[in-house]
Amino acid sequence: MRIDFVHILLIEDNAEDAGLFIQLMKNNQYRTYPEFRYTIETVATMEESLKLMNERGVDVVVVDLLLPNTSPNEILDLVERASTKTPVIALTTDDQIESATSAIEHGAQDYLVKNRASGDVIERAIRYGIERKKLMEEQRCIKEDLIRSNRELQQFAYSASHDLREPLRMVVSYLTLLEKRNADTLDEKSKEYLSFAVDGGKRMQAMINDLLAYSRVGTQGEVFVRVDMNDAMVTTLRDLRASIEESGASVTSDPLPSVMADQNQMVLLLVNLISNAIKYRGEEAPLVHISVREDGDEWVFSVRDNGIGIDPRYEARLFKMFQRLHTPQEYGGTGMGLALSRRIVERHGGRIWFESEVGKGSIFYFTIPQLAQSCHC
Repeated sequence: MRIDFVHILLIEDNAEDAGLFIQLMKNNQYRTYPEFRYTIETVATMEESLKLMNERGVDVVVVDLLLPNTSPNEILDLVERASTKTPVIALTTDDQIESATSAIEHGAQDYLVKNRASGDVIERAIRYGIERKKLMEEQRCIKEDLIRSNRELQQFAYSASHDLREPLRMVVSYLTLLEKRNADTLDEKSKEYLSFAVDGGKRMQAMINDLLAYSRVGTQGEVFVRVDMNDAMVTTLRDLRASIEESGASVTSDPLPSVMADQNQMVLLLVNLISNAIKYRGEEAPLVHISVREDGDEWVFSVRDNGIGIDPRYEARLFKMFQRLHTPQEYGGTGMGLALSRRIVERHGGRIWFESEVGKGSIFYFTIPQLAQSCHC
């Protein structure tokens, strides 16, 4: 059996309480967790504890929250600083439980009430504190690895798609030129093959452009500023003027609030959702309405249409990259619009979802926090 030696720093000014703590640990040693051995070093003041922690590391800090000549804020500051590297167990009394609550909020792993602590309770708190701290460190490392991996993937997606654009443009250009120059000499089958090749190249160009846009949401997004969503709507309608006029669509909105956001991405989000509502229309002219309501500390926007609707069973696929519910012949596009929309909403700390019934239109919802947040890149 592997034996782990744990160095405990006990910060306790009361010699009697310190002696009792050590005796309880000594009496309990080898019993609850026989694979652990403890060495306990006691100091009585804040200065001594800081000096010792700076000179050599400790595995666990056990601190009395009622040290004399020391303010509660100073003790909580010590707890917060120590807990970044070391599990901290707080000691308190029955009539000072609120101090233990504050210590937990400042990073302490656990607390013990002096007159109710037995050897096995102390040892269990120390053992669990070590395990919880280790788990938190593992989770932090995993999170950092995921963040780094996501950034690397975004950079790869950007670099790969950016580098592919020029050679693909050349392929499409020369195929188109070949098709025009030899229109009189090519048989129908050859013309068909060339047409397929050009069409495939153009679809690939559209997919690469959408992939670039997706990767840029996090890597090249703008700083959040106060954005009047009414102004964003004006820009959106201007950008969609051609498709609105061609389809005979009616696009209306309620008065919209201002939000802390990336202005260009708010316009792109509205363009994606409204253009989808126009694209997936039924036999009637598209009717699209944008509204908003408050829900706690966030705005809930909705984009309602009278289109063909969506089968709810496809919800898991709908917001993924390059996912299509229809063939390119039925409806154009690359299947990236809603994935891009979700990426934008999540960068702003929000959520996106939909309600729909086949043949009866759809409502897409997205939320934006009312308070300013740092961007979720």
